[in-house]
Amino acid sequence: MTEDVMRRRQLPSDLVQTLIVWKYESLKYLRSYRLVGSIVIVLAIVALVYVGPILAGNGYGSVDAEAFASNFVQFASMLIVVCATFFGADAIVGEFQNRTGHTVLSSAVNRRTVYAGKFSASAIMGICVVALFYASIGILSWLTIGNVDDDFAISFAYALELLLAATAVAYLISAILKSTTGASVLNFFLLILVLPIVDMMVSYAGIRPEGSLTFSAGVIGSVLADPYPVDTTVTMHGITSSRFFPDPALAAIVLLAYGLAALAMGILLFRRRQLQG
Repeated sequence: MTEDVMRRRQLPSDLVQTLIVWKYESLKYLRSYRLVGSIVIVLAIVALVYVGPILAGNGYGSVDAEAFASNFVQFASMLIVVCATFFGADAIVGEFQNRTGHTVLSSAVNRRTVYAGKFSASAIMGICVVALFYASIGILSWLTIGNVDDDFAISFAYALELLLAATAVAYLISAILKSTTGASVLNFFLLILVLPIVDMMVSYAGIRPEGSLTFSAGVIGSVLADPYPVDTTVTMHGITSSRFFPDPALAAIVLLAYGLAALAMGILLFRRRQLQG
């Protein structure tokens, strides 16, 4: 076999394979209307939050940029979990449940490139949704208040970091479970309900849940406050409860650690998972 023939038969590079996977994964999300559905959710949240004070008769006459942005950003974490669930929870397990993995994974394709391509597509879809959410808030703030909060961009940066971490966790769950429905349900309730409840219980014990993903996610809204909120302890009827706020620098480290750890574990499990049937 000549050298020219061997060159023609070489597989594309890992980067090219990753881009190919990213392209078709992105098309899959667009054709399933998940991106459109996420955009509808964003517009619904923004519209409802904006018209709420107006319908209540309060308006925005005495509201500053900080309060205006905080009113919307309190829903950012929920939106991010929805994006991670829509675009990541079934990304890996779907290849095994729907048997499409027999076509993709049985060929001479590096599984790391498949994982990277899929994750990139999911992350970019989520980034588009979160960016639209923040852009809408910023535009409304300019039109209504006349300016945007000084820490608005920092909040956006933390939101993107949380999105990547939550998507990585969704991929890890998807690499473990055997059902797309189970992966989606577990990812959503883990980030929306289970971990926040654990944070609350730990806080009641007077312990800061520093290593918690969902506790660190609170920095998205807290960073808008000026000055930054401090921890408080309140005793009522003999019961002492504490409210903690994440340290911004430590929160950034925790979110990064969750993202990297979940990615590494997800890739490892994906590479070892065997096709069934």
